[in-house]
Amino acid sequence: MITMAYRPTDWIVLRGTYGEGFRVAAMTQLYGERSESYPSGIDVVGCANGKGYCGSTQYRTLYGGNPDLRPELSDHWTYGIVMAPLPELTVSLGFWHTEFTDLISTSSIQREFNAEANGDVNYVVRCPAGGRPGCPDGAVDYISLQANNFAGVEAEGIDFNISYIIDTENFGRFDFGIDGAKYTKYIVQAYPESPRTEYQGELGYPDLRMNPHMYWGKGDWGASLTGYYIDGQTQDIGGTIYSVGSHFEMGFQVSYSLPWGASIVVGASNILNEGPEVNADAYGWYPFDYNLYDMRGRMTYIRYNQSL
Repeated sequence: MITMAYRPTDWIVLRGTYGEGFRVAAMTQLYGERSESYPSGIDVVGCANGKGYCGSTQYRTLYGGNPDLRPELSDHWTYGIVMAPLPELTVSLGFWHTEFTDLISTSSIQREFNAEANGDVNYVVRCPAGGRPGCPDGAVDYISLQANNFAGVEAEGIDFNISYIIDTENFGRFDFGIDGAKYTKYIVQAYPESPRTEYQGELGYPDLRMNPHMYWGKGDWGASLTGYYIDGQTQDIGGTIYSVGSHFEMGFQVSYSLPWGASIVVGASNILNEGPEVNADAYGWYPFDYNLYDMRGRMTYIRYNQSL
């Protein structure tokens, strides 16, 4: 890892990094036993030829290790600027770029269906011509999603942060700010024969996230109001557009420091009780992306912290 920082003035810092990575597969990725599951996806080819359901439904999918996995290589570099034009104000902007060769990963059922529809390398296995008991002609038999090496993955984006702090004599300290991350590129080439496909902004890959905040503290008391924003996503699957809207949650908490090195925190997450962004046509019976959204809604909590 190489790092660089240069301060042309007392309120500006220019910085950058460069690094290379190497990762071998875990034992479970190499030799994990085969398992079976039934995730949901849209069978684009089956729908087009009348041999499948034209919507999201569950398909038999096989997972497991792959003893032929190669080591994963990566290159990563960043550059950015931090500015503090006022004692109370700090602004930072950074650009990052990462490239993987032979990325160790597992494909997704929809990625394999889309690759099959495009005539690309895929691991969708269909029932034989004429069919067999329990496996009609042309229907999906199973999809193989064992661990594999993706030929190449290229990702880049912008991170930004703005913080403004106000110290008052009678009303305490206020901190207003926002953190954000914007994907400008997320390109995957699954196999050497596959095309390079862009995914940023598609379902499961929001290209913008932001976290605004407001903190307050005075003496032993503190409070915070935080936000969590995920941009909407849109994807074309087999000529049909599927989308989910943008999502915003807020959290609030109050804390009090006790004289014996402890504190009590009372708060609530998702105070507006926002539900996940749902699209049953795209996701099937579990109609949202559980990697992005939480279905639990508003939750209140009380926490006691003790320093030893």
